[in-house]
Amino acid sequence: MFGSKARRSSASLRPTLFGVRAAAFYVVVVGAYFSSPYVNLFFLLLSFLTAQWVLALFWTYRNLRGVSAELREIPMIEAAGEAALPLTLVASKGRRFDVSAGVTLVAPDGAERHASGRLDVLRGKVALRVELPELPRGVHRVASAVASSTYPFGMLRRKVPIEAPKEVVVYPRAAGVTDAGR
Repeated sequence: MFGSKARRSSASLRPTLFGVRAAAFYVVVVGAYFSSPYVNLFFLLLSFLTAQWVLALFWTYRNLRGVSAELREIPMIEAAGEAALPLTLVASKGRRFDVSAGVTLVAPDGAERHASGRLDVLRGKVALRVELPELPRGVHRVASAVASSTYPFGMLRRKVPIEAPKEVVVYPRAAGVTDAGR
């Protein structure tokens, strides 16, 4: 019932858009270092940027180490109604910062819908409500469920898969129920 081949993959660590721009700036500074007579200033800048990338790799990887998440049993969801997914995040040791959880659902018509929630600080076991957008009725496939973080500098994003059901069923709205009656 839980998991799929795509979600069993290991965690990923990839650059964000800001990280790609920072890497381009790093390359420009390296070029300036080799082409400029003012090598002392560029050496200091290059040393600082290299240390920043090393720390970003270490801290971003470490921030989600020991974090696990589980998407528990999903309550009944009505079509075109408000709903949330009950997600539990657990940090085994210490505090984790800027942790986000996201779920991507694929509707029967092929449209993708994204839902996410965010915690500034994660310590211990925390229940997080991931608010869903309005969904049409039908069986929605869970394309991905991940916990991610860009802490501390926002240059790299680490993603860890979340154990989740393969699909979410959205039931038709009950007859005679109107928004004014709620």
